[in-house]
Amino acid sequence: MFKVRLISDPAYYIIWRKTMVSGFIIWLALFFLLKLLDVFIPAEKEWIVMLIIIFSGLIPWIPLFFFYKQINSLSSRFWLEIDQNTIKVTDNNGNVDQMLQIGSGDVILANEKYEQEDPPWKFVLNKYRKNKITIINSKAKATFYFKPDSFYSINQLETILRLWQDKGCKVERIKL
Repeated sequence: MFKVRLISDPAYYIIWRKTMVSGFIIWLALFFLLKLLDVFIPAEKEWIVMLIIIFSGLIPWIPLFFFYKQINSLSSRFWLEIDQNTIKVTDNNGNVDQMLQIGSGDVILANEKYEQEDPPWKFVLNKYRKNKITIINSKAKATFYFKPDSFYSINQLETILRLWQDKGCKVERIKL
């Protein structure tokens, strides 16, 4: 069984990118500020520069504090559970919110490669990967965005995709 946090709205990626970009801009501004301070503060007062450096290490985390509630609300309300026969969306209490049965004629669109959270610099450069899976069957088409928490869970998903392929589902890999 594959169980991960479901990202309930793709806006999660936009908010996370805003957080990373603003943190990066703050780091750059602090770097230039510290270079200016280095020029204007005499060498005998270097303890002031050290205090500023220590406190400035905390400043880039400020955007995360502002956006944390939004990021958390978009990624911690639901779980995505996938096994050989079904895909379920459950809430934190275990109540099933949505359920899809996987049959032999279904089409599954899966990423070519799944990864854990991308490093922050990929968000700044807008080259981050959205982990998603799309199921198309006769009843519905559903796309699920998710956050794998470990490489073990990614291997579980790959195993389930192979089982679906053996079962007769058409599994197509999409390069992002």
